Amino acid sequence: SSAVLLSTCAEACGELSELVAAIYGLVSADGSAATLKQDKSVFTLADGLVQALLRRLLAPHVASIVGEEDESEISVDRPPFRAGELIAPAELEALVLRTRDRVDALSGQLAGGAFADLTPFIDPIDGTR
Repeated sequence: SSAVLLSTCAEACGELSELVAAIYGLVSADGSAATLKQDKSVFTLADGLVQALLRRLLAPHVASIVGEEDESEISVDRPPFRAGELIAPAELEALVLRTRDRVDALSGQLAGGAFADLTPFIDPIDGTR
């Protein structure tokens, strides 16, 4: 049901919050986890990793996914984790792996293809103008 999907997505967002907070700490500390896109909007490591992790959660269950960020340069499969030219520092690797594994477990709780008539849109959390 849609209630199960919404509940699972909310739980995944809760799991992602620790990762986002850690990345924001890097952005405010030295700026190494952020860059400017061509349109001059901010793009952070959090933008890319959150979109990729939400895609992992939803992809087996929906028709397609529309994401704001270019997926071709985002990797959460194995270290080094990256979003475009931004590479997650080694100190974040364990947290990315733990978050990815939790998101994968949540995805496994959903029935495969149960939402095949849906196309979610993912617009990561920061940098939007």
